Amino acid sequence: MGFLKRLAYRPELSSLAGLLRIRLLARWCYFRFVAPRGIMKVEVRGIKARFRVKAPGEVRTIEGATLGGEITWGERDVLEGLMDVLRGGGVFYDVGANFGVFSVLLGKVLGENGQVIAFEPDTRNFARLQENLKLNQVENVKCFRKALSDKSGQASLLVSKDEPWTSSLSISPRSGIAGSEVVEIVEGDQFVAEERLPPPLAVKIDVEGHEATVIRGLQKTLSDPACKLVMLEIHLATWMATTGFEPILELMRSLGFQEIKVYPRGFEQQAICRKG
Repeated sequence: MGFLKRLAYRPELSSLAGLLRIRLLARWCYFRFVAPRGIMKVEVRGIKARFRVKAPGEVRTIEGATLGGEITWGERDVLEGLMDVLRGGGVFYDVGANFGVFSVLLGKVLGENGQVIAFEPDTRNFARLQENLKLNQVENVKCFRKALSDKSGQASLLVSKDEPWTSSLSISPRSGIAGSEVVEIVEGDQFVAEERLPPPLAVKIDVEGHEATVIRGLQKTLSDPACKLVMLEIHLATWMATTGFEPILELMRSLGFQEIKVYPRGFEQQAICRKG
């Protein structure tokens, strides 16, 4: 299985499949192999989980977060960094929880010693998030079908038919827009106070170009001394056409995150922000 996965992600084979016009067929064959009953099993640092998958893109999303060096654009290092911080307990905010890869695995890591607070506004993703939590019997995750922002109200979420995990309040999904959904947005700090949510030890922000407004609305929470680590995905499509992404890093520094490392990851940059 490991050899097949490494083979499946070799760029030259992907290019060959494209030339032969069998890329879509190859992806569906791989999907059927790794998830024959629509269930995909993963293990990261001894933590095992299962995810219900419905399309090849979902397999790619899960493997991007759970496989090692054979996927250079993946999030395995992000996930492991969060595991290291949270193994002793604490609270984790999953902002842009998608269908639950981080919430499920880190919920298992925390167990009775901590809690995950998950935010996911997309109706389809939110249903899948709850489904995968139930599948794994993870009960320490509190889910909100809301988008964090710097104000409260409603907004139009651009959605993709084939890749719901790329839904965005700010930029067009890479696979094209299939429509939109009106979702509730909440000012982060105000919502944390109203719901009496515990301060996070670690936060992951993956919101498809909406990251600056999330941070601005969550400044009090992020600047709390209890918050030590933020894993931030920066979407270049949002930043590079204007100011570059340095302003968002300066915003993080103003909140106390003086140790920031940025790594390229596909179409995005991954910023690992720590307090000294």
